[in-house]
Amino acid sequence: MKKQVQYVNIDDWNRPVFKQVDAKLYYGCTEKLFPYEESEKSVLKKVKASDLCYFGERFNCEPMGSLAGDIEIIPR
Repeated sequence: MKKQVQYVNIDDWNRPVFKQVDAKLYYGCTEKLFPYEESEKSVLKKVKASDLCYFGERFNCEPMGSLAGDIEIIPR
């Protein structure tokens, strides 16, 4: 079963951050950066599940460098 994640916000390093729906695990993209005021709709158009890597157990974590694995982005 795929892990489901939802968009949370843009972090302090302009990275889009996503949270796993059923856990306190965060994922994000380090390659596609956005201004703080970027809309969720705009982010979801540009960021795909394959772009995400594991960030950690809290918002603004440093990326762990590992791929997110079998993941699905769902809207809020």
